[in-house]
Amino acid sequence: MADAFLHLPVEDRREALGVAADRSGRPAHLLEKDVWVVWALATLGSCPASRVQRCSVIDGPIAH
Repeated sequence: MADAFLHLPVEDRREALGVAADRSGRPAHLLEKDVWVVWALATLGSCPASRVQRCSVIDGPIAH
């Protein structure tokens, strides 16, 4: 979803952020930051290095 948003023309992105800000009550700049965070995490999660080792908080602490 972040990729599709980031490929929109600047004016369309600005309009979409304005609508989302009005509906959510959150500032547009924070919503835009959220888009970039989602994009960055998706990009990092899809790179080959991310498949080498995954650690989960659900698994509990790492034993030494």
